Amino acid sequence: MNLLGDSSQKIDTREIAIKENIIAFADHSIQISNISQLTAGMPPNKMPFKAIILAVICLLAQSLIGPLGTIGLLCCLGYIGYIVWENLNKGAYISLRLNSGFTFNIVCKDEAFANNIRHVIETCINHAGTYAINMDQCIIQADTLINGDGNEVSLSHENI
Repeated sequence: MNLLGDSSQKIDTREIAIKENIIAFADHSIQISNISQLTAGMPPNKMPFKAIILAVICLLAQSLIGPLGTIGLLCCLGYIGYIVWENLNKGAYISLRLNSGFTFNIVCKDEAFANNIRHVIETCINHAGTYAINMDQCIIQADTLINGDGNEVSLSHENI
């Protein structure tokens, strides 16, 4: 199901597995060579401009329509409060933009861990490897880490 529009999808998963050229989630797989852009960070805040304008109109209309204006004002303020709460609790995202133009937005607990995952995916783009990423505990485990000129370091499930 597409949650963020026609060309993007939000993925909230507990674990990500990266093996060679595939990033696997619980119900999705992405070929790493299809990634054209990779970003990590906080998504932009939503601003409830229409609700704010409607709240001002309801506030002004209270003198004309009485309780109906008050009910409208309370509904608008409740919606504005919900948007503010949602902005405060949204976490960070890793955005994988594919060559096709489709974007996968992976939910992370914090921005630092999102940047660590971005670095792991960048490493896999340059050098194939095997990683297991636990999103709940913010742990990245690697079987083999390749750095430099093809030098290989076997970590065998150690935390990075």
